[in-house]
Amino acid sequence: MPDLRNTMPMMKATKAETQRLSEGQLYRVLTWFSPGFPIGAFSYSHGLETAAASGAVHDRETLQRWIAAILTRGAEMLEEAGEGVCHSAAAGAVTARADIPLGGALTAYLQAMAANLVSAGLRLGIVGQTDGQRILAALEPVVGTAVASALTRSPAAFGGATLAIELASMAHETQYSRLFRS
Repeated sequence: MPDLRNTMPMMKATKAETQRLSEGQLYRVLTWFSPGFPIGAFSYSHGLETAAASGAVHDRETLQRWIAAILTRGAEMLEEAGEGVCHSAAAGAVTARADIPLGGALTAYLQAMAANLVSAGLRLGIVGQTDGQRILAALEPVVGTAVASALTRSPAAFGGATLAIELASMAHETQYSRLFRS
């Protein structure tokens, strides 16, 4: 497997954004973004079940493209985590309060989202474990680029638009069988 660590784009960032996470910070952020956390992202498929049922996502390549679209164009911003607060905003607030460097928090958040969607692909029978790991390795530079973009983007430029994913998510609630919440 190729070493993807050197494929992440270089960027200018503040000292707080480039700090290394302490062991405690790393442990906390991994716990918060794990599927075992009470509001874990594991419960959302971002329309993946509908896409699998329709045949739009059916193998490693199509699953990887689906997840990459979510990571780079965003669907998470639209998902509610209770009382009108989106999950990504809540995650940002809690990591900032815990002094987790922004770059580390963003990387952990997006990697967890990708891993959860790969896990969904495994449970749906789209890919096996080996292909799931290949997808996660291939998405490392995608996550790196998304983090770099977020760190340098003007706050006014944030937003998300993934029409196919949003339409698949809307159709999810009427599916006959489902693994995830709508």
